Amino acid sequence: MSETIITSVAEFHEQLRQRATGAAVFLYRGQAEAAWPVSCSAARRLTKDPADPLEIENVSFRTLIGYLEFLIARAKMRGFLPPGIDMTSPDLELLAQLQHQGAATGLIDFTRQPHVALWFACNEARAEDGAVAVLARSATEEIGSRGDIENRTIQSFYQGDTLWSWEPAALGNRIVAQSSVFVLGVPAVASDMMEKFIVRAESKDDILAQLESVYGISEEMLFSDFPGFAVANAANKSFDINDSMTYWLEQIERAADDAAKVKAHSACGLAYADIGDDEKAQVQYVAARRIAERMQGLSD
Repeated sequence: MSETIITSVAEFHEQLRQRATGAAVFLYRGQAEAAWPVSCSAARRLTKDPADPLEIENVSFRTLIGYLEFLIARAKMRGFLPPGIDMTSPDLELLAQLQHQGAATGLIDFTRQPHVALWFACNEARAEDGAVAVLARSATEEIGSRGDIENRTIQSFYQGDTLWSWEPAALGNRIVAQSSVFVLGVPAVASDMMEKFIVRAESKDDILAQLESVYGISEEMLFSDFPGFAVANAANKSFDINDSMTYWLEQIERAADDAAKVKAHSACGLAYADIGDDEKAQVQYVAARRIAERMQGLSD
């Protein structure tokens, strides 16, 4: 796998431009640590078995298939079927839903959008170099329609040398937002099939800021469903306190009447006071008082 160093979005663009040839289509995968193999989460889970730990490259197809068939059978047996999935649905569709909710499956997440992959390469492990792996879609066998997966067992996708790519129907906002494409058929994609962009650790914060300010790519956008929104606002996630003021300023503009404006101005003033900006807080308090006085005058 050839490797290229990236320290900015502009450098990333330039490298992509140099590789743009004709109608070639590429798939991208961002990983927070450059040293990680491009493997499915099921293979990574299997390596953590304390009774029989494995290396990724030693996870056999037999072991992987057994795990995936167990996962599917157990979900069906316990009735854990999401909306749109029933006992007759293709196994791959159930696996996609399980992956969507965080289960370790045999599907490897790629995306059609290089900026999305770059975000994933930067978002975690800020002290480590990240990576964007690039795979030519022509190196895969595309699953083009639902008919291609109906009445097919999981085992049929994990035998032989075929690397499959599958762009499922929109199972939720997250798959649409991330332009998701699943690659399957192997525990890990061979490194000689891909090119890798190494994203320097010290560049991650700046790249994330550029991706959000210029392209609107953020955690809340990429995980645009209720579980994703909750995780994006967990206690371990940073929060820009200025967003609180932005919210209350928006509420001032949207206020339907003077009483609502007084409430919004007062709350905005308190938010400014919380961060020590007494001058702006006073502006909001004065605005709230003037509106309240006008309301009192009208009622007299």
